[in-house]
Amino acid sequence: MEVVLKVPNRYFLNYNDSDIKNAFTLSMALIMYQEGKISSGAACELAKVDKYTFMKSCRKLKIPMIKYEFDNIESELEKYESLVLN
Repeated sequence: MEVVLKVPNRYFLNYNDSDIKNAFTLSMALIMYQEGKISSGAACELAKVDKYTFMKSCRKLKIPMIKYEFDNIESELEKYESLVLN
């Protein structure tokens, strides 16, 4: 799929076309990952970056890489306690 976006040049005077395309693609991948629509691996593939670059971008934008529901944590703690106490 190709998406065409028209933005006035004045917003990107110091950037070349490739930089703009890469920034928009990474931003889209980060948003889709944050919303749970794609995995981190798929986001890396979409943005054409390695996992470390993606993780650095997530950290910069405070997007958690590990998503745990409270119920899952509670369940994991119960399993751990039963292993340690028994």
